[in-house]
Amino acid sequence: MIRAACFVLYDSLVDDGGCRVGEAPIVGDAHTPDDGGCKDSNATADRVCDTSPEVEAYVAAGYRRMSPAAKLDRVRALNEALLSLAEADERRRHPNADQREIDLRVAARWLDAETMRRAFGWDPESGKWL
Repeated sequence: MIRAACFVLYDSLVDDGGCRVGEAPIVGDAHTPDDGGCKDSNATADRVCDTSPEVEAYVAAGYRRMSPAAKLDRVRALNEALLSLAEADERRRHPNADQREIDLRVAARWLDAETMRRAFGWDPESGKWL
């Protein structure tokens, strides 16, 4: 999955259409400690700790070169990836659920329980139809 996310983020930013070593965070490496904490003394509220300043500058320069349409396409692709991950997680958690229930469970990640009940007639807390 990291390689897929790397491709989505960097495919138009590097010459060969893929990631260069060190451009995507790898779980457990020096930049992403297993305890979830940030051990990078250079990290700030506007800079994440799993990316070196050199890579951030490289990515920012690439984004500046992108057209607005390309940036929107990148956002669309990332949203699709996010929804795919959410759906896969719900399928893992609820292996006997049909597609409709999976869709509702994914929607419930963004909508409050009352909206889910009123709009869809489905209670996300119990997983039952009203």
